[in-house]
Amino acid sequence: MDVNEALITASKEGRVSEIGVLLGEGAQVDAKDTWGRTPLIWAAGEGHTEVVRSLLDNGADIHARDTWGRTAFMWAAEGGHQDVVKLLLDRGADVKARDSNYGRTAFMWASEGGHHEILRLLLDRDTDVNDRESWGYTALMLAARKGRLEATRFLLARGADVTARDSDGATALIYAAAKGHTEIARALLEKGADPNESDNLNCSALMWACSGGHLVVAKLFMERKPDINLRDSWGYTALMLASRKGRVELVKLLLDQGADVRARAGNGVTALIYAAGKGHLEVSNLLLDAGADINARDSDHGFTALTWAGVGGHADLVKVLLERGADPGVKGNEDKTVLRLAAEKGLKDVVEVLKGHGVRK
Repeated sequence: MDVNEALITASKEGRVSEIGVLLGEGAQVDAKDTWGRTPLIWAAGEGHTEVVRSLLDNGADIHARDTWGRTAFMWAAEGGHQDVVKLLLDRGADVKARDSNYGRTAFMWASEGGHHEILRLLLDRDTDVNDRESWGYTALMLAARKGRLEATRFLLARGADVTARDSDGATALIYAAAKGHTEIARALLEKGADPNESDNLNCSALMWACSGGHLVVAKLFMERKPDINLRDSWGYTALMLASRKGRVELVKLLLDQGADVRARAGNGVTALIYAAGKGHLEVSNLLLDAGADINARDSDHGFTALTWAGVGGHADLVKVLLERGADPGVKGNEDKTVLRLAAEKGLKDVVEVLKGHGVRK
């Protein structure tokens, strides 16, 4: 190991007594490793305050950047190293500097890390609480997405905009819903966020919660009386998304709240077709009990729920659908019945169930 590598390692590991020695042996104070990180960047990111002080006293470049354009200040902020952040601020760290990868400032990195005390320090330095990075994320979105409750509450208290959208049209609430962060969603709702708000694909916060299986978040949204039959750009509803993933309790909740069980997506698919195609027996029964059209056909293939269950190899569901009145004689767009399709795919269990119910063609 040469002296530059030794200095980087000592800085990373917090061995302050070795810093002066290695510099005296010829190590370069701003030497960089494979990732472009200097001893100062490593020390700051690991929270070694005295090593940071020693390197700065020996002329380390406080503005040096790694391969991703991140400075020591950004790394310290993300890591939650408050003493290092204070020291770097006192020595002239650039609060407004942005990395080259995401266009994020130290404030944004601190938010993603959930370090509200560092957020407080930076806001006191004339930082814009609603500043955005390259993809349009605000600090609030980053905190919400990562589940940083205290940081979220702090940002909201300091005026963070709950209606702000990133380049995909997503809001902080949509991110909280998609990740299942219930208390963050609650905090956002209390500040005026709307569970009906949708991204650029018209997928609402409620839809994201249902797709992700986040029952508690969905129940929280129900208190606000959202439009549960909203459709995304493909015509999918929350019920379809929950059914496709086999989310039994969410399907129950949505049906109890009046979800349209016969709604069709742009390709003609229903919640039942989605559930059957994935083999979700309990969800399929729930949908049928609620009045789903058992013989509805999609437009892309002309398949019914029975056909999709059959070609998916879900023999137990095929049996239930037949018992509940599914028509095995329906032919798809290629003029083939479920029996023929199952036979061609070698799905012996499905073929046996069909023939056991008197299906012959």
